[in-house]
Amino acid sequence: MKAVVSIIAAGLLLGCASGGTTPELTQYLLRSSAPATSGEAEGLTDVGIGHVRVADYLDQPGIVVEMAPGQIRPAQYHEWAESLGTGLELFLRPEIAGVVGHDIDIDPARRSDWRLTVDIDIVEFHGTLSGSARLNASWTLTNAKGDLVAAFRFAETESLTRSGYGGLVDAQTRLASRLGAAVGQSIRDAGPLSAPQS
Repeated sequence: MKAVVSIIAAGLLLGCASGGTTPELTQYLLRSSAPATSGEAEGLTDVGIGHVRVADYLDQPGIVVEMAPGQIRPAQYHEWAESLGTGLELFLRPEIAGVVGHDIDIDPARRSDWRLTVDIDIVEFHGTLSGSARLNASWTLTNAKGDLVAAFRFAETESLTRSGYGGLVDAQTRLASRLGAAVGQSIRDAGPLSAPQS
């Protein structure tokens, strides 16, 4: 077991570096494989994502690994291809929609038409030297009047199935998918809400 952890740790820290040469920059996209859903024709896009906000330490290109409690290191040659907040929003939208059964809006200009707004805050989203990824998040559901309907938390870890930053991104993707499913289920559990008053 210690050997496996050591291999994972070495892969995370060193990436593809070898022989003193500068490694090539590798960038990663968070994209969902969930099938597209659309409820626009039926007027069902009445649920929207208000924001997906990430903790300040994640607001950087480098993929983050926790080196020790309270100590992190962003990767120098392994980066997210876009801001993590944007990537997570684009990823979570179809994941949530797949559970809810219709499209989820992200256009703030239409927020007054939403019956339910989802606001998601990502507190932790990084790798660990023990060979796992961690996702800690919270979200709220508010109605058209801005009243809180419900609040939720999500905190899970996922073991890497292969070493290196590619394996870490795979594990983070699986965690983000589970978060999307949990958010979608919370929307389903909230039940139908009254339409916004015009």
